[in-house]
Amino acid sequence: MRPSFPGLGFVLGYNAQGMGRTQEILEAIRKETGGLRPHYERYSLLAVADTILDMFGVPQGGRSLLGELGIKRADKVVSFILDGLGYLKLEELAEKGLVDLSRFDIRIPLTSVFPPTTTTSLTSLSTGVSPVVHGILGYKLFLREVGAVVNMIKLS
Repeated sequence: MRPSFPGLGFVLGYNAQGMGRTQEILEAIRKETGGLRPHYERYSLLAVADTILDMFGVPQGGRSLLGELGIKRADKVVSFILDGLGYLKLEELAEKGLVDLSRFDIRIPLTSVFPPTTTTSLTSLSTGVSPVVHGILGYKLFLREVGAVVNMIKLS
């Protein structure tokens, strides 16, 4: 049985074994990074772009989580971003009965980037590269073209 979401149809894949790996993945991240730090090698926001490209048949290397998600290919991908809502907080809300995660059968914990600001994280999420590569390290940037410091969230 494939899980479905009201109004959204069916999820294109389900991997029960992958779902049971949540704690294993979190422990691997803690062990490999010395805590819950960015796991740039695999379990971070950088993996999202690689995974989506892989879903469309454009393999991007070792960070794709396609196998762990149990999904082979996709014609369409819909992504929801809940800024500031971390995996552990979501699990805590579920334990308190405030959120029902039972319908969402595909979950893999990912680390953010550093610094974990909205603009830095969203840039890494959309480009698949770390902040040291894309250069967006905060929400205020000096734009040489306009000769001003610009707030990248408010675009002012």
